[in-house]
Amino acid sequence: LWVFEGTQLLIFYSITRTTLILSAPESIYLAM
Repeated sequence: LWVFEGTQLLIFYSITRTTLILSAPESIYLAM
């Protein structure tokens, strides 16, 4: 259960970060 929640959180974080980078190229520095 913990592994599933951890993976789900990691996927959500990755999608959010990718969306921010694609929507605002200058936010790449902030994402790092």
